[in-house]
Amino acid sequence: MKKKIIKILAFPKNRFSGNPHISNFYKEIEGDNRFIIKDLNTINAILEKFDIFHLHWPEFFIKQSHIKSFFRIIFFILILSIFKLRKTKIIWTVHNLYPHNNIKPKLYLFVLNILKLYLDGITFFSYDSRTIVNKQFKFTKSIKNAVIPHALYDYNLKPSKKITEDLLKNINIKERGSKLLLFFGRIDKYKDLKGLIKTFNKIDDKKLYLLIVGNYSEKNYFNEIKKLSDKNKNLTLIIGFFPEEKISSLFHIADLVVLPFINILNSGSLMLALSLQKPVLAPSLGSINELKDKIGHQTLITYDKLNKEILMDAVSKCKAPKNDILQQFSLKNVAKLYQNFYLKILNSTMR
Repeated sequence: MKKKIIKILAFPKNRFSGNPHISNFYKEIEGDNRFIIKDLNTINAILEKFDIFHLHWPEFFIKQSHIKSFFRIIFFILILSIFKLRKTKIIWTVHNLYPHNNIKPKLYLFVLNILKLYLDGITFFSYDSRTIVNKQFKFTKSIKNAVIPHALYDYNLKPSKKITEDLLKNINIKERGSKLLLFFGRIDKYKDLKGLIKTFNKIDDKKLYLLIVGNYSEKNYFNEIKKLSDKNKNLTLIIGFFPEEKISSLFHIADLVVLPFINILNSGSLMLALSLQKPVLAPSLGSINELKDKIGHQTLITYDKLNKEILMDAVSKCKAPKNDILQQFSLKNVAKLYQNFYLKILNSTMR
């Protein structure tokens, strides 16, 4: 008996090469030859028939320009209507409660109110995030759902000796027994980097270093960060795009990854740090406490309000994640859970 091929249209699949995690995730799903996955574009959305449309970030249809937002949202409504007419099941993976840079909050709520009319399934990264989203957006309670964890990133763990040496020279670490705190990611206002730097500046320990690596979204906010950093010789900024091939070497030299979120539901940056076998310090927000219980309280250390005592205690007590515990978040395991959810949604009756 011939296997049924399940055609999935994803948004996004391959479009965002700066973060290859989504495309690698879908490659893992396609490892099972029952599944074919294509990236959304205007032609295939209108002309091809798919079994499932898998959406990740509905806010991608909202732009700064009112005109661009108008035409993108019209396109969004059009394809959702076409999918429904063709009995395509629509699944939304909830990454955030609200977009990180919520440029048009009312428009985002409008987009969600449209989306809810078409949804057949929702996936959440944790039970805590499901509870938070259900409370904020009541319509999500009545839609079939599954809790499927965020998968690990599949970067090569082997660091480059030359890149490692160059990074250490840049940071100017000379003393034996020194410890390095690392922030890696986009410099945005929803991350309290100003608070982290102010806290670090209060620490009188010449063997403790802080490295901040990433690009910024807003020039004025970055200037505030730079001004706070300038007078501390143990604090280094590496600003701009950081090449993917150097990421393993960067994390290799770090003792603790610090992610000072102001608000967060789920964090890809946190999963990246765990993937590269580094412990993390992060606030008690969103899914973080639930994840901490799964991987260990010394691997993921949380706080309510950051201060220098918490920072110093975390770097002295933190422990790298154990590989056997991390296996539950492997791409292979997570892909299997999504395959099962796709089949469950396809086998259910239309709402």
